[in-house]
Amino acid sequence: VARALNVGLRHLESSSSSFSSSSFSSSSSSSERANRGLLVARLDADDESFDESRLAAQAAVLSENPSLVAVGGGTLTFTSDESRGGHDEARYALRPCDARLVAWALPFSCCVAHPTVMFRLSAVQEAGGYSESAGFAEDYDLWLRLTDAGPVVANVPEPLVWLRKSPQSASARHREAQREAADVAVHAALECR
Repeated sequence: VARALNVGLRHLESSSSSFSSSSFSSSSSSSERANRGLLVARLDADDESFDESRLAAQAAVLSENPSLVAVGGGTLTFTSDESRGGHDEARYALRPCDARLVAWALPFSCCVAHPTVMFRLSAVQEAGGYSESAGFAEDYDLWLRLTDAGPVVANVPEPLVWLRKSPQSASARHREAQREAADVAVHAALECR
C-alpha cells in the first residue's frame, strides 16, 4: 500500500509545483476519475514522520472505513533545541479519534493536526479544496467544510509525527492572523449548519 501511495504522491508532486488550493480544487471529470483513489499525505517541512508505517496505517484506516475522507493522528511536540531522543521532554497532544467526536469538537478547536493528515484527493476536490481566502487557517477551514457532510474526519490515537515548535515557524510568526482566520472559518461553518 505504501509503495503505491508513494508513487501516487510523486506523480502529484511532479504534476504541480506546489500544494495550493488550485492543486486540490475540482477540475475536469477526467482529472476527477484519475484522482478518485489517490490519497494525499501531509507533512510540514520542519516536522518528521515517526516512520514509513504511518502511510500504510493511515491508508488501511481509509480503506477499511470508506465513509472517512481524512485521517489524522497524534503528535509529539518538541522545541527546536530539543533532540528527538529527549522523549521525556516531548509533549503528546491528545486528540479525539472517533469521527463523531472530531466533528463535534472542531467548532471549538482544530483537533486535527495538519501535518498528520492523509486524505482522499477526490473528497477534498469535491469540497472545493484548500481555500486561499482562509489564510493561515486553510486546513482548519477545510476540516470544518468536510465535516459539514457528517463525521468523515477521524484521528488515530498513535503519534504519527514529531511536531517541531519554533519561534520561526509560520504558526508562531502569524499566530494572531491564524487565530483571526480560524474565527472566520468557525463562524462560516456554524452559519452553514
